[in-house]
Amino acid sequence: MQIISIAYDDKYLKCGRIQNTTKPEFVKLKQFSADKKGLRGLDGWIDECCQGDRTSVRVSLVVEDQQGASLAYQVHSNGLEVVPMTFWHVANAIRRDRTHSQPAELIARQAVVSKQRWQPVSAACLELRNALFAWEAARIGGLQNYEKNLGYQAESFDFLFKLTQNAVSKQADKQAAACAEVRALLDRTPAFREDLALLRTIPGMNDMAAAGLILAYHAFSPKSGTRLSAMLRLAKGGKI
Repeated sequence: MQIISIAYDDKYLKCGRIQNTTKPEFVKLKQFSADKKGLRGLDGWIDECCQGDRTSVRVSLVVEDQQGASLAYQVHSNGLEVVPMTFWHVANAIRRDRTHSQPAELIARQAVVSKQRWQPVSAACLELRNALFAWEAARIGGLQNYEKNLGYQAESFDFLFKLTQNAVSKQADKQAAACAEVRALLDRTPAFREDLALLRTIPGMNDMAAAGLILAYHAFSPKSGTRLSAMLRLAKGGKI
């Protein structure tokens, strides 16, 4: 079994390979552009590595953001098994690394021992995830600018105060738009709507918290989903 690892940014896919997971030895990096042409090049290179036997390859990458999730879908649709990593996995590996290895190498080595396997989720889950990402980004952006505002207000930097106040307002508008999109998605997707009705019976539960739980439930594998359902007592016929 081989491991192909991908560390990505806005411009490049920095890839590496472990040829044999029974005796892991990292092979030097190969780089592709982060566009359609680069993805075609990556797919061709993977074919060369495995000599056409895609069952002998696993591809590992961080799948927590939009770019990572899109890459995972592309790789999976090309008939390759994906080993998902989180930013925490990579950050922890970097913290423990003493050899100044590249992120792609650290991802590959983590993937050798990982038992996790990535599965695609529905289009509705993707839409909900993207809307929740947008809401969270706007919320954090608003908080950061608000904190700056407090400092400028204390030091009477009126011009900077007005700039950051404007930024806070823009982030609030983005957050409201994302929140409206999340609620619209929950309302127009029957399975989401049914789960939302159950979650709303929990005291203190708001729509955004419920949306996060709904996404986790529907994006999990059936086995994990059953465990989450049991934990929340949301299985059909269950009582809250």
